[in-house]
Order: sequence, then structure tokens, then C-alpha cells
Amino acid sequence: KLKEVLTPASLEAAMEVLAEERAIEERQDKDPLRSRTLELEQTCKDGSTAWAEAKLTILRNSDRQPIGILGITRDITERKRAEEALRTQRDKLEGVIASLADGLDIVSRDYRIHFQNKVLQDRFGDLTGKLCYQGYMARETPCESCPMDKAIATGSTQTMEMTAADGREYEVTSTPFEDSDGETKVIEIVRDITDRKQAEDVLRESEEKYRRLVQDSSDGIAILEGPNIRFANPALLEMFGCQS
Repeated sequence: KLKEVLTPASLEAAMEVLAEERAIEERQDKDPLRSRTLELEQTCKDGSTAWAEAKLTILRNSDRQPIGILGITRDITERKRAEEALRTQRDKLEGVIASLADGLDIVSRDYRIHFQNKVLQDRFGDLTGKLCYQGYMARETPCESCPMDKAIATGSTQTMEMTAADGREYEVTSTPFEDSDGETKVIEIVRDITDRKQAEDVLRESEEKYRRLVQDSSDGIAILEGPNIRFANPALLEMFGCQS
């Protein structure tokens, strides 16, 4: 009868439990009052399936010998569907997090790290449960200008550039949220901007060198925009007897 009622996977699980119970019955230290709870998927007459939670207890005679099994079941189909929907959403979220090129973590207001994605773990190690300012910044006290503090205080997203213990520069964006336990935490996007900052420094130095060359040149140099002179270096101004 079980073959007609249970799906193949649930039938296999039920048979395994029955085999385990037979083995337990052979032991001297068995608990005669024990029970087992199973979640079994049943096949309905219309071809659909439903889930049931079954609590199984061995019935015994006056000599405590097994004479049958008492089963109490309740429908848990809606719960299983909700769990499956939640699992699907979690898998999607984990896929998105895994695809991020930036670091992502969750930190509570006591500076404790509750989650890190692989990017941050690869860079700083697994710091789950540890203090962010110790793990990321190698400090003994919280950072003076902590974006998390400001995010929680203002209830809004805060972004700050910080230099971490590895010597690289990061743009840290902290967004506050209320976790399922009612505690306010922040989710942080941590982006390595070291290369960008170095490129900006090189560009700034290049622009400064160009500006000095133009300013110090003995040749007259001008920048025209239509009929208007937007810029003239000192040499050109002197040629025409003009003042800057």
C-alpha cells in the first residue's frame, strides 16, 4: 500500500527508517517509548502530491513486545511550498552575491561581522563573528569616521573611502536595514578603488606638469573657443602687452 501512496523518494526514506527501527529493537538499551517523525510526500488521486508530517510510535503489548505502529499525520504541504519558495529565493540571492566583483558583508551596530562574501573572505580571511575594525583595519578601536555609524544614525546610505590593513584603498558603501531579529545592521559594498586612485594621481600629476609647461613656456600659447580667447599664458600676454 505504501508504494501506491508515497512518492519513490519518500518510500525509500520510510523503508530506511523502518530498517533502522528493526535494528534498534535488537538492542538491549533501546527506548521502548521512542518515536520518529518523518516528512513524507504523498501521491494524490489527481496526480498531484502533498506533504505530510508523520509521527510514528511503536505499539507494544504488556510484555513490551512490538505489535504495531501508531502513526499520527498532519498536512504540511503549504509549509513545504513556502520552504521551497524561500530556498529558491535564497539560491537566487546566493547566485547574485557570488557573481559580485565587489566585496559584500553584513555588520551589526556593535561592529561584529555576520556575513562576508567570497571576495572579502579571499582578501581578509573568514572574519565571521569578529570585529570589523580589527579584521579589516588592524585597529583596536572603531574607526573615527565609520560609515556604518553614520548610516545607522541617519537611517540613510553612507559612502566613504578608507585604507584597509592590506594597504589598498576601498570605497565602502553602508546601507542600514532591520534584520529578521529586529536588530539594525548594515549591508556594505566594499569596492577596491586603489587602481582608480592611482590613475587619478597620475592624471593629476600629468595635468600639473602640463600646466607648468604652458605657464613657463617662452612661446605664446592660447586656447580659443570660437572668437573668444579662453586662456592665454603669460608669454602671450606679454607679447601683446596685456595683463592676466
